[in-house]
Amino acid sequence: MSASLGSDYRVSTHPIPYQGRGVKRKPDPDFDQADTAKKKRMDHELYSIIHFLAINIIDDIREASQSPEITEFKQRLDQERTLENKVFYIIKNFPEIQRVKDLVLKFFPISPQQYNYLISAIDNTQNKYLLLKFLFNNTAKGFCKITFPSSPLISLRKARFYREFLFHIIKDPSVFSFAKEIFDEAVFMHRHITGLQNSFSSSSRRINDEKYIDASICSLYLQAAMNANEFKEVLRAFKIAKDLGVDFIDEKMISRCIVAAGKLHDFSQAWEAYCLAKSMCIQDPIIISCIIVAAGETHNFERAKEVFEEVTKRIDLPEEDIAIIYSNYITAAFDNNKPEEANKTLSRTRSLHFKNYHQGKAKIYSQYISAAFRNSKFDCVKDVLKEIEGRIFSYPKTQRLIFLNYINVAFANNCFTEVKEFIETIGTMRLRRKDKAILLNHYINFLFEKDKIDDAKNAYENFLKPRLSTILRNTNKSDDSYDLHGLSIGSAYFYLNELLNEMKVGNKILVITGNGRHSSNNKQHALLNFVKKQIRQSENFIIDEPIESGALTILKKN
Repeated sequence: MSASLGSDYRVSTHPIPYQGRGVKRKPDPDFDQADTAKKKRMDHELYSIIHFLAINIIDDIREASQSPEITEFKQRLDQERTLENKVFYIIKNFPEIQRVKDLVLKFFPISPQQYNYLISAIDNTQNKYLLLKFLFNNTAKGFCKITFPSSPLISLRKARFYREFLFHIIKDPSVFSFAKEIFDEAVFMHRHITGLQNSFSSSSRRINDEKYIDASICSLYLQAAMNANEFKEVLRAFKIAKDLGVDFIDEKMISRCIVAAGKLHDFSQAWEAYCLAKSMCIQDPIIISCIIVAAGETHNFERAKEVFEEVTKRIDLPEEDIAIIYSNYITAAFDNNKPEEANKTLSRTRSLHFKNYHQGKAKIYSQYISAAFRNSKFDCVKDVLKEIEGRIFSYPKTQRLIFLNYINVAFANNCFTEVKEFIETIGTMRLRRKDKAILLNHYINFLFEKDKIDDAKNAYENFLKPRLSTILRNTNKSDDSYDLHGLSIGSAYFYLNELLNEMKVGNKILVITGNGRHSSNNKQHALLNFVKKQIRQSENFIIDEPIESGALTILKKN
């Protein structure tokens, strides 16, 4: 499905995201021997061009005005030791300089290897897209048109850069129009070169293995369109790929087409793509999940049910995929006002056994609660909470994860009363003591973030404080060392106030907020910064001495 890159093309350090890696052609000793000599010649040509560019551009810069920008530029330029690095620095950082444009344009088109050097040089730089567009408009596209059709083999080498260009801009929606231009150009050149293959019999052996456009290019472009939320363009590109033949289609493209069709409420195209996958014997669970979601979004629930019933008969699906498919089907049922179907599906999960609790039943139950909340099916939420409270799961953490999700969703829907009633019954729940403390810690933090300080304080005093020992630990085992690691910011606020209120003038305490004294965890950094802020806002306390990341010493001064 993927075109060969050929040995005369230096593969970029960025792998093409199609089936993990680029596809290598079979070794050809005769061709490779000739190709080695060609590489040396290209290197020599590249050095000659770089040398000319360097002496001309650098001289122009040195003769420029003594403005601060030019002075800084010259200082930075002098730090680059080789001519090659000097030119790359200029091209990377100052592509708008007319002298650079004129000289680059004069010496392009150049060889694929030289071209790739430039692409690698400008990667991850501020003006990357500007220079990429300039190079594309003035080299690859123009060169293909100039040499075509007299030498299709040379043109095909240039066409490999379409893939490279797309890979560089795929994640930036702001330059999607550029990606569209590249894709359309690749399609145009492919269609024309295909019609001329028979006219160049001497090159047919290589041409048959190389295309202007292949499944990797199509897949890259569809990913770029999805990232830019250009769903109509996703469907257009998928249709083009389908017209070119099934060799130009992979499972990722099909799943993206289904998602885009669902977003546009065009289920007929989503179903057509799903049927195409079945005809190609592609049974990717992602495609199954996507078609169920699309059917739910477009209110074609019977199609979702048809696919779900079919897939539940399979025994080859990984646990994670089974959980996702069940979750998506439950969501589709709620979104189509079929709570009884959602309940029926949830009951079927009781016979399922997952080794990974996080990706298994916890995920399915959490999705059930989220979908029920979103569709205002609060009775369903209450019923499932009672069921979970009364069940004994194989993995105790399963209940905690489900309840945590319930708290998240309830707060997101401003259902404070429901959550409060739930928390007040936590003492009678069949949960481990540590799990109860974690839930309370989470609940208090939500209240704190919503500025419900009184409610948060009551929850801390009445529920969390008696259980603090289950989530706190004293790493130094000394009276003046307190480990806050494990507490949310909301809970830490009340716990820290208690510590400070008990301190006497001249006393010091060591407060640890990380895992030991070292941590790169964002939450623990946020906790440390919160503690520092609290101390700096107080007139009676200071941070006495600098401590390594994750801990600080607090002194009461008056």
